[in-house]
Amino acid sequence: MTQSEFAKGWKLLVLQSWGWRYRALNDQGQPTEETKTQMDFYYAKLNWAHPHAWWSVADLYAQGEVWPSVSALKRALQSVNHRYVTMIAAQPVETYEPMPEELKARLISMGTFRDLSTDDY
Repeated sequence: MTQSEFAKGWKLLVLQSWGWRYRALNDQGQPTEETKTQMDFYYAKLNWAHPHAWWSVADLYAQGEVWPSVSALKRALQSVNHRYVTMIAAQPVETYEPMPEELKARLISMGTFRDLSTDDY
């Protein structure tokens, strides 16, 4: 997950009444050092998650009454992250490399060679 993807869920949390501490701005209208440090800390601990899993978990915690700890968010992400990660399908093998003749001769001499291209195995 990128920092901008993380920021989307982070905003859900800091906009709650209990998130006031981490939405503070300095005189130039930029996040304070404390705010940036906290956001960077959470991002470093949670950036392994799929963005949609993070948004889902942040949405659930935003409906709560207290600021979520990193460990609570980790546990929640671990329980839902798999729903958003696409499994990589096995790629079909369309061509096979021929067995080197030296290896084939060695397997025949050992009595372990089976020719799988026939029905005799």
